Amino acid sequence: MENSSPNFYVQWHITDRCSQRCRHCYLFQSKRYSHQQSKELKFDDLSLVVEDIFKTAEMLGANAVFVLTGGDPILHPDFWRLLEIINIFNDKFQVECAVDILGNPFYVNSTTASRMKKYGVRKYQLSLDGLEEKHNFLRSDGGYQETLRAARVLRKAEIRSTCMFTLSRFNAPDLIEIMKKIAEEKFDAFAFARFCRPSNWSLDKYKEQMFSPSEYKKLLTEIYNAHQELAITHPNTRFVFKDHLWELFFYEKYSNEQKTELDQIRKDKIVAGGCGLGVASLSILSDGAVYACRRFPSPIGKVPNQSLIDLFINSKQLNKYRDLGQYKKCKNCPLLYVCRGCGAVAYGVSGSFFDADPQCWQDLD
Repeated sequence: MENSSPNFYVQWHITDRCSQRCRHCYLFQSKRYSHQQSKELKFDDLSLVVEDIFKTAEMLGANAVFVLTGGDPILHPDFWRLLEIINIFNDKFQVECAVDILGNPFYVNSTTASRMKKYGVRKYQLSLDGLEEKHNFLRSDGGYQETLRAARVLRKAEIRSTCMFTLSRFNAPDLIEIMKKIAEEKFDAFAFARFCRPSNWSLDKYKEQMFSPSEYKKLLTEIYNAHQELAITHPNTRFVFKDHLWELFFYEKYSNEQKTELDQIRKDKIVAGGCGLGVASLSILSDGAVYACRRFPSPIGKVPNQSLIDLFINSKQLNKYRDLGQYKKCKNCPLLYVCRGCGAVAYGVSGSFFDADPQCWQDLD
């Protein structure tokens, strides 16, 4: 976005249809998976939701950022019509608009890439969850090479290609090598996010894939050092410090002046970073259910039956998530307004969004 307005992000899972069966997918392993496929919104309802997103962004004085995902969004029978209707409404409303895709590589070719470019798609996020053997094990045979191929096609179509890595203990040994590969392949950006517990995983099974706080701090140190080298050798690939615990990592390197600025943010009670839940984003599922966050069960309403602006402003559940005093550990931390860890990871361990991030190493005693 070229202007200085805040962004209102809507991660919209327009379909649950997908050609992959990823081992860590919270969607495919959900008990609602079969039900969801039969209940996904038809085009008339999709159009109502698009208009509602623009209205909400306009009322908030924000840019509208459509993050279309799934499943694989391109498999929705009205995918192209949806892009068209976003463009139509973009001309009607007085807000800036961006369209990003989070999808699979298999249907990205010169034809589909050029059509997406025509409809104003800004970037397309692909996933690599390890080097070839581990990625294909976690996602699908041939997926690793297909992802690299799709990124080249997108680059040729002048759509930014970004890469996401879902981090667990299983694939952590591949992360730095993937960072190097991403840079060599000229992806525009790279980020990783920690694996969140699917609904059908036992707690013991989930904990097997988690790091202890000290292990996680050590891993972030290794990743940061690798990033410093790659920033010199491959400056055109941006490393996104997506995980909120990076804030703690950098805080430990802050000067006294920077810590004073952070103290002022806390005094002013300005949410300046960390989780965007209840601050700048919502998630919509394929049947119109609205979640505060897709990475844990957090329903707050349903569209098009209810308006997004009403849900965003007045939802009792969303306002509860906004109450920073609910955090059991973070409320006493100097990083409360910029970090708060990952509530979805905390929920996966304890069942509470407000419990301490189990991989946070901050000692507040």
